[in-house]
Amino acid sequence: MKCERCNNEVLPGSSFCSVCGAAVKAGPVPQAPVPPTFPAGGAYAAPQPATNMVLNVPPKSRIAYVLLAIFLGGLGIHNFYAGYMERGVTQLLISVLGGSFTCGISSLVVWVWAIIEACITTTDKNGVPFN
Repeated sequence: MKCERCNNEVLPGSSFCSVCGAAVKAGPVPQAPVPPTFPAGGAYAAPQPATNMVLNVPPKSRIAYVLLAIFLGGLGIHNFYAGYMERGVTQLLISVLGGSFTCGISSLVVWVWAIIEACITTTDKNGVPFN
């Protein structure tokens, strides 16, 4: 900011010129620069998060999910069907690897886990309710 009378540079926050002593009007408060905005859909538009996207995924069958849990639940096949890959891999590994060390007891535990999941799971991984 400059003094209007002597055109001397005035220190920020000072209300008087250090050379001529004239009162200096307070100028606008400097603000941080605002990043440029681009029109939606333009070349530089930011991608939308996946939660805002509308997925046109047909609903999966609840009956198929329950039957897979009853008959193949010890292997986690029902979770692969519903899209829960991490759960399915976990159940498969516990059944196959743990079952070989525990003479099938861990496979029985995973099967009970699958029956409980069949009773309480109502949507697939994408949040689409079973049909």
